[in-house]
Amino acid sequence: MKRHHLIPAIIAILLVTLACGNFPRLANGSQPTAIPSATQVPPNPCANVLLPFEPGNGWIYRVEREAEQDKQIGLTVSLVEGSQATLDMLDTSSGVVVRTIVECDDGAIMNYPTLSLGMLFSDDMQGDLIITYLSGVYMPAEEQFLASNWDLAWDGEYRANGTLSMAYEGESMAITLDNSPLRMAWKVEGREPVNVPAGTFDQAYKLIHRTELDTMVDMAGFPIQATMIIETEEWYGAGLGLLKTRVDAASFSFAGITFPIDMKGEVELVEFRSDP
Repeated sequence: MKRHHLIPAIIAILLVTLACGNFPRLANGSQPTAIPSATQVPPNPCANVLLPFEPGNGWIYRVEREAEQDKQIGLTVSLVEGSQATLDMLDTSSGVVVRTIVECDDGAIMNYPTLSLGMLFSDDMQGDLIITYLSGVYMPAEEQFLASNWDLAWDGEYRANGTLSMAYEGESMAITLDNSPLRMAWKVEGREPVNVPAGTFDQAYKLIHRTELDTMVDMAGFPIQATMIIETEEWYGAGLGLLKTRVDAASFSFAGITFPIDMKGEVELVEFRSDP
């Protein structure tokens, strides 16, 4: 069954309960304690090995964007019921709260929204998106990773509706999404150390993530059919979740011409908690 999720494009992730609980800070350079290993992930349909949506799990992230002030955002899993996880999100800089429902299937995450990309959009980009899941998977179950010896590639297909506005080289652009195809593709690049404010993780899984979104761009009254392309690197800890995201490249492509978009930035894990 398809579900719709309203995602303000410039808000990011996290925590409705940020003000209600304390997050134990991990000492710089240390590994986290009391973090389940891949084989210890509890058996609920949303307990993904790289996105462990267990009730009470919470994350705080620092968002760094070029030429803009850093901010912190958070995410908490408030409920898992049946094959759905409820995520409560708060942008601490704006106070905007979003609740979204994630569909799961035996440890796989099907339709988790692209919140990490939204976190990296410039504050000059405004608007709302409605994203509809069509097919594929956002994050496979552990069994699929193990069957491929962690050498896995996968994809997902979505539809996007809504409007965005952004500035490009001093000009205003209106972006229209009308049942627009949204394609995502991932590939595991292996394991390597990654250092974030939450600590140093020697065996983080590195993923390459490519997103393509077909859009209609209005530039000074001239509508142009274009494709927005975003390429990111992502690092995950097994049983812990997203550790870091970095945008490598972003662009609009139309009529055989590619124009870069200023969407440089990083998202890093600052704190993690697990409240049973």
